[in-house]
Amino acid sequence: DVAFKSLLSGDYPVADGVLEGQGQLSLDPASKSYSAQKLSLSFVGDLDELQAQSLAVKGNVAYKSAQRQFSATNLDTQLQGQWLGAYPVSDLNATLSTPKMQIDSVSDLVSFEKLALRVRGKNEDQNLDLALDVPRIQVSPAQAEGSPVVASLKVSGPRVLGLGLTLQGLSGNSEELLFEQAKLDGAIKQGSRVAQLKASSPMQWQPSNEWLRLPEIQANIRVEDEADAGSRFEMPVTGQADLNKGKQHYSAQLSSSTEQAQGSLDVTLQDKGKGPLLDAVLKADKLDLDELRSIFWVTAPEVVPATEPEPQAEAPEAAAEQEPAAEGGEQTEQPKAAEADAAPPAEEAPEETTSYAWLDKITFDLRFEIEKLRSLGVVMDQVKAQVKNQGQLINLSQFNAQAYEGQLQAKAKVEPGKRFEMGLKLQQMQVGSLLLDAFGNDYLAGKGNVDLNLKAQGNTQEERLNALEGGLTVDLHDGSWRSVDLDQSVRDINEAVRNAFSGQIPLLLPESDPLRRTVLSRLQGSLDIKKGQATFRNFRATTPILTVTTAKGSTLDLVTQHANVTLQARLNHNNLAADERKSFQDLRNVLIPIHISGPWAALSYQIQWKDIASNSIKKALQDGLLDLLSQQVSEAKTESRPDVKSEVKEIIKQELGAKVPQTVGEAMKQWFKP
Repeated sequence: DVAFKSLLSGDYPVADGVLEGQGQLSLDPASKSYSAQKLSLSFVGDLDELQAQSLAVKGNVAYKSAQRQFSATNLDTQLQGQWLGAYPVSDLNATLSTPKMQIDSVSDLVSFEKLALRVRGKNEDQNLDLALDVPRIQVSPAQAEGSPVVASLKVSGPRVLGLGLTLQGLSGNSEELLFEQAKLDGAIKQGSRVAQLKASSPMQWQPSNEWLRLPEIQANIRVEDEADAGSRFEMPVTGQADLNKGKQHYSAQLSSSTEQAQGSLDVTLQDKGKGPLLDAVLKADKLDLDELRSIFWVTAPEVVPATEPEPQAEAPEAAAEQEPAAEGGEQTEQPKAAEADAAPPAEEAPEETTSYAWLDKITFDLRFEIEKLRSLGVVMDQVKAQVKNQGQLINLSQFNAQAYEGQLQAKAKVEPGKRFEMGLKLQQMQVGSLLLDAFGNDYLAGKGNVDLNLKAQGNTQEERLNALEGGLTVDLHDGSWRSVDLDQSVRDINEAVRNAFSGQIPLLLPESDPLRRTVLSRLQGSLDIKKGQATFRNFRATTPILTVTTAKGSTLDLVTQHANVTLQARLNHNNLAADERKSFQDLRNVLIPIHISGPWAALSYQIQWKDIASNSIKKALQDGLLDLLSQQVSEAKTESRPDVKSEVKEIIKQELGAKVPQTVGEAMKQWFKP
């Protein structure tokens, strides 16, 4: 009979507490056998990362070191305390009990009866509940048999997570355990939104080789909103998995056939001594990533909160309704004084530093072959792509696709949070259809070629935009440009000059109008980009009656998203009918400068009247044309209704298929997010 009370202390593991116990101890040094009957142990204190308020063990235990055999009967373990590990648990309560258990390492014998494990606790605002039940298992080199093993985990709080595992139909032996069915049920719920997973497969497990096989996986993923009966979505998945930890080789082949995803995924992860290599091949007849995102990010619980687009500061109404200048001979919308009074854009929240150290620990090679792909609104056919990494440098070495009657090619190198390089080529593509699907606004349309090259570095979006360098070349035929009708504007200028003395002149408002379009026979242009500033190297556009170029010094500020461009329009008299040529006599062989300025979301079109080298126009200006234009704009402002802007937006929605149109600036902000 033994009874003791002691102080337990240590450095590895750290220990500091009071240990008490009693029981009938039996020691047999000759056979190296030790046992304790009617054992009762208790411990209070710290043991490694466990703070035990109370740890009690009762029962009968025995250990034969020569045979490495452990056995216990009527074992009952009770624990209350705190766990301070990587996943801390407070209010910890755990119990482990079994009337009989035996583990014999030498003879490969394992036996449990009515083993029950229960763990409860809290992690921040979540309650944890873990349960494991093993009614009966006997495993030996000759055979293996037992009742179903059942385990469950429940995490409740703002979100509810539930997992259940059942292993049934045990056979085989200690070398290889065979289960007729391994079944996994999982669910995540937040509010009325629920995502569920059900999966099952026969299972083969070789404990000594650490090898697990699931040869016939049958799974189903379902997401739904319980408050919306029409929101249910299901995706069946079939395949197999081979997980060999002993050889560091893991593989899986999965396939699915739904309206949103029809294809197969082959994944292999292996370690040949140089770090894990992930090799994945996705082949699909159809893949709709937008639909899948909407299902899993909107209907399903927000497992990972999505980053919302940053709000765009709308230009003040006054910025779009400035009167023409009374002096200086120019019609202007937003003078410098108005720009100074404009509300500054809201400050962006500082970007959090993200660690990408995992990229240094794994190498991946991902390949994609997709017959029809929809992503970010863009629809592509015959997509082939390959993505690799070298440490933290991710390389899109290939991306080829057919889209919008043309070809698309892309390459990119990205070092997350540091730098990126991108090259994009569009060949004989309908650019308007592409922009409409991608951004909800076909501000530029036409069929032809686009060549874009960009590179930048920096830790934040602002740094990347300020360091942006590259170039853009465009060559489009039979297109259009939304926001202004240059042909009609020139006709209005001509009518204003001809009828200035009568006072009946067209209304020449300076703000852009997304319902207007300039028809383009051809558009050719090149931009040089350096430190976030894009300068026109060349630009030439032809319309039914005009040839349009840009003046020297025309730029686009990609950082502040402002334009400073002067267009020079000249009449193509050969394209005019005889009566039109006569009516345009005052503008023949004359450059008409039109200055485009202001934020991209609300551009201003300023006719630079004093720079038009026409005697008739100069005479009209001297006789008060600008005063007449100023009065006209002022009257238009007075008569305008406050709901005109919303009416225009509604018309645009209908024209663009109920999409809310984005500006180029909004698109740029999304492109350069980390």
